[in-house]
Amino acid sequence: MLLAYVAMPRYEGPQIDTVIVENDAKALYKAGEKRIGTNYKTFICIFSERSRAHLAAVNFAYHKMYGHSLEKAIKKKTSGKFTYALLTILQCVENPGKFFAKGDGPPFIHNGEEEKPSSHEGWQLMPMKASNQCSLLLE
Repeated sequence: MLLAYVAMPRYEGPQIDTVIVENDAKALYKAGEKRIGTNYKTFICIFSERSRAHLAAVNFAYHKMYGHSLEKAIKKKTSGKFTYALLTILQCVENPGKFFAKGDGPPFIHNGEEEKPSSHEGWQLMPMKASNQCSLLLE
């Protein structure tokens, strides 16, 4: 999932196409809750190719169309690190500041050491090396 997410170029502007948003919400439902098993490819394509604004709109449309959150559907129809990857993207889409503030994001670097800070004063956010993230998701 991570490789698809970082490798895929995507539009990151605020504009969305409501027809594509609705189609993506329907595709996610068909790939997950509507069937026995899960079509992971659909989840990977949508979550890796769409913008933050688009995914936020898909999340809203999914809830409106099916009466519950996309997060609930992901938890129900996926498992393990794939679930974690999708939920991480979804959390960052909805509120990236909250995601990083609660400490689930990349580690903070202070005096050359990775730590989870209790205070952001004097800390610098540094992304983890992609190889470390990939190994976590591909195990």
